[in-house]
Amino acid sequence: MRYINVFYISILLVGIALWQLNRSMGKEVVTFYGFAENKETEINYNYSVVVGKIHVSPGQRVKQGTPLLDMYRINAKETLADQPFRIEELRAKVRAWQQEKRGRIKLKEQERTAKIAALDAEIEKLTEAQKFKASLY
Repeated sequence: MRYINVFYISILLVGIALWQLNRSMGKEVVTFYGFAENKETEINYNYSVVVGKIHVSPGQRVKQGTPLLDMYRINAKETLADQPFRIEELRAKVRAWQQEKRGRIKLKEQERTAKIAALDAEIEKLTEAQKFKASLY
């Protein structure tokens, strides 16, 4: 009778282990675009593309026909022609940022000068009050 209980317990444990193994293998997530024939999916075009926006997040369930991402074709000649304009645009942004920071620095310096002047006036007022009290003493 003791051997039968151990046998049944071992069968039960093996069954639970197999069930857990099956459950863990069924949760594999594959991210893909378009039609997937295997676990590795590749986007291959005859021209360069840029991914503009990704509409889904990993693990999200999607329905058929849901757009996954936006891709745009890159024309190398147009891209190279745009570079001087983009560089100048970035330089302008940097100059504007620097100008803003300089303005903030000047504002802080003016605030500091005003506070120092107020403290000097307070010191002068207290010094005069002290001199007056000393003269009364």
